[in-house]
Amino acid sequence: MAAILASVLIVALLALAACIAVCNWVILYLNVRDRKVPEHTHSSSIGMAAQIFVIFAALISGHFEVTWIPNSVYWSVALIDISLWQLIAFPFVLTWMGIVSLIKRNA
Repeated sequence: MAAILASVLIVALLALAACIAVCNWVILYLNVRDRKVPEHTHSSSIGMAAQIFVIFAALISGHFEVTWIPNSVYWSVALIDISLWQLIAFPFVLTWMGIVSLIKRNA
């Protein structure tokens, strides 16, 4: 009985994480589309929320030994979220912007 409830909870957490990932992609699309509008209000993505739900689902799966969900499902749900990639790319973008501004200043 506990394994069945754990399976339902795992599927619900993975579905919630996938919904958050889709919402983040929609927010990114709307921000890019509305960038040219002067009175645009910026919408922020929900950072790392999908990954937290996936981590909880993986922990519950490991504790109750739910083996019918492959590990690739957890990885794919966690990696499709754009907020993760934005957080990973942020230091590189800042470094690149700093280099470009130094080149423009010295030129």
